[in-house]
Parts: sequence; structure tokens; C-alpha cells
Amino acid sequence: MILKYFELNKLNFDNTNFLLFHGKNEGYKDEEINKITNKFKVEVKKYDEKQVIDNAEEFFANNLNKSLFDSDKIIIINRCTDKIIKIIEELIDKKVDDIILILNSEALDKKSKLRNFFEKNSNTAII
Repeated sequence: MILKYFELNKLNFDNTNFLLFHGKNEGYKDEEINKITNKFKVEVKKYDEKQVIDNAEEFFANNLNKSLFDSDKIIIINRCTDKIIKIIEELIDKKVDDIILILNSEALDKKSKLRNFFEKNSNTAII
């Protein structure tokens, strides 16, 4: 699903838990991400793409294990590029429904693998 910035209130988190924010306006993206995190009042973890790729096993272990005390999590991965696609595919395959994953990226061109991946999947949104 492709949404413009003014359509974010239409976003249904029951069906969509993988979000890709891309564009040049970092301030506006951060503002919208903060609105989402403040709406849910859950634990927010922030990573950089390099951290996730270099320590993928640790990332999965820390974030996929269910806790009795935590119900939901929001994971924000900044500076995303096409390199993160394998990890996103793995998360989608594991059918993670208690995590909202927000990817923050620079402006992506139409040929970007990451952008195309998010445009084609039904439980993802690109903003």
C-alpha cells in the first residue's frame, strides 16, 4: 500500500505492521514516526541498518522472543537501503504480528529493490 503523508490517519495497524518511510524531509518523517510511537505507548527500540545486518542473529533473538511483560514493540531501523531486504523477508515469513517495524530511509528511486518490495507486499505500507 502506498500512502502520502496526509493519508497516514488511514493506516490500519491490524493489517499493516511493516512501514517504510522514505524521502528527503527528515524532520517531517521523524515527526510522523513519533506520532505513531506515541499512539501505542509501547517499548520502542531504535537501530541503524548496519547494526541489524552485522548482528542479525542477535537482532532476531532480542526482538522475536516473546516476554510475559511486553505485549507489543515498535522497532525503528534508520538509514535503510536495499541491503536490509533479506531481514525484512525473514520477519514477514515468521509472521510477526506483535511488532511494528518502521524503516526510515533516504529518498528511494523507482528502481530500488526495497521500495519495490514494499509496493508489492500486502501487509506493508510505503510512505
